[in-house]
Amino acid sequence: MRARMGAADEAAANRYAVWGRAGSVARGNAAWLIGADHVEAGICAAQDYRRLALAAVERLRAEGRDPIVYRRHRGEGLAKAAELAEAAGMALDPSTAPAELDYVEALERPATVLVFASSVADTLAALDPSLDIARIALPPGYLRKRADHIRAVVAAHDAFNPRLRVIHPDATA
Repeated sequence: MRARMGAADEAAANRYAVWGRAGSVARGNAAWLIGADHVEAGICAAQDYRRLALAAVERLRAEGRDPIVYRRHRGEGLAKAAELAEAAGMALDPSTAPAELDYVEALERPATVLVFASSVADTLAALDPSLDIARIALPPGYLRKRADHIRAVVAAHDAFNPRLRVIHPDATA
């Protein structure tokens, strides 16, 4: 990398020190479900996404998480996100900022963050090593487009973040 840098350029390791206050903010009992644009991108069918999200919410509730806040993906339709949040009894976070920034600025941090497949899990793991981070297991047949790519991304996230736990919504509680 240094060979490609200009003479006046510098490289510094990012240890997220500027966001170090992540540990000093109270943690509540809430869970954030980070939405995905899988339907909008044609990656899955709308009914499959909805069914998987609703089942994941039930798993979180079985763990005692309350409230559950749905944070939509920037590419996700607002109407879809609002309908899903209402159907599952979740609060819909209106923010359009990246979840990582909202996490850092939150007055109370969630106890759990749940993702479908997202780099948010990796970033939050670096920001807050004590945060419970979970990924929803994508069932067979869910991926209808870019399946190999998405499976590779999921495997990379799982390898990067060894404390990431996987929630299987279709399994019995």
